[in-house]
Amino acid sequence: MTEFITKLFGGSALRNTYVFSVFLSAIICPCTQVLAQSQTAGPFSTKPAKIEGHGRALEDVLSQVQVAFKFPIYYEELPFENPSDLKAVAIPGIRPALVSPVSDLTVTLTEVDSTPYLAIESVLSAYTQAGYPGIYKVVPHDHRIDVLPAQLRSFSGSMKDTVPILTVPITLSVAERTVADTLQLILDAASKQSGYRILIIRAPAPVFQTVQLGANGEALGDVLENLSDALGSVFSVAFRYVPDEKTYYFDVTGVAPPDPAGKPAVPGGKKINPTHGPANSPFFVKTK
Repeated sequence: MTEFITKLFGGSALRNTYVFSVFLSAIICPCTQVLAQSQTAGPFSTKPAKIEGHGRALEDVLSQVQVAFKFPIYYEELPFENPSDLKAVAIPGIRPALVSPVSDLTVTLTEVDSTPYLAIESVLSAYTQAGYPGIYKVVPHDHRIDVLPAQLRSFSGSMKDTVPILTVPITLSVAERTVADTLQLILDAASKQSGYRILIIRAPAPVFQTVQLGANGEALGDVLENLSDALGSVFSVAFRYVPDEKTYYFDVTGVAPPDPAGKPAVPGGKKINPTHGPANSPFFVKTK
């Protein structure tokens, strides 16, 4: 299996095992998943729904909320650093890896969870009640909701605030570029501002379509939403953290338009699939 992963993605066996695990989590995430925040009756108004998340459990639950409301959720995982907040996972043939402990999460959503914001608040309440470490915050926007890391336990054991990558300012000259190049430049700027390495799992399709985009100090989340608008599509984003690598992996998921048809809060969506992309990204199929 390790040889297969190495051939598929290139690079070291340790890194590629992480790549493969993140790749699998990307595959099992829903790929066609918006809602006017003013609606009064949510998808859980007729009967409660028990939602279970596994693997990257918080992201899994949030993706199901996204599907239910058809409203984009931008998710950034806590950058856990204290060993007591992590769990060791044995990987055959290589040393054990430290990973997020949030592997299972269950929440029951009811008629009171009538908007994406309220549903997410309930999810995060269940996260806290389950005893999982760190604190997230919910930040609503007109056409998306951000779920961001707020506090975590430092290596020394004290709680500290953290600055989410999705809030760092991005500066990018206005120019016409391919989607792949535009995204790479945006995330390179975010990496420089945040101090975290950021690698791409999947980019919005079509990656070789050209878009005209720039940024003048806007937050990363806003710039990514502007990229979505420039493409005429709707997608959500996820930043998944790998503690051993001190690296965030960026992924996108297409968001479907509201059904039944009405006047959505965002433009109609299109399905986003893995594509060819920049040769320096280990997740893309390299072009010849």
